[in-house]
Amino acid sequence: MLKQILLGLILSIILILLLGAFFFHFSDRHALKIVESQSRSVSLEDGIYKGTYYTITSIPAAKVQFSVKDDRLINFWVIHVLHIPGYEVKGEIQKSIGNEGIDFDAVTGATISSRFVQAAIVNAIKAKK
Repeated sequence: MLKQILLGLILSIILILLLGAFFFHFSDRHALKIVESQSRSVSLEDGIYKGTYYTITSIPAAKVQFSVKDDRLINFWVIHVLHIPGYEVKGEIQKSIGNEGIDFDAVTGATISSRFVQAAIVNAIKAKK
């Protein structure tokens, strides 16, 4: 009886890990499509931009807010990001929004979470237009 319970527990853990991996994989692909759909050269009007990226299962994966003034980001906040435990997004980004648009590189070791944030940025730009 104990062996059956232990086997059931191990199989349940494996199933949860597999489902989690598939969730992150397909949500990452979905976010990448959104990011790649954005034009590289974006001119942004002054103002406050707010955006959220929802995964393919409608779970909010990232929420951002940033302000633009005179083609410069004057502040940038990651309000929420779905991430693997142990990783955390911190810091404020100062960047010019010149010819390269509002491109942000992925953080090493947090590529999927970074794509969630990038997709939220694209959604913020689309919402402001």
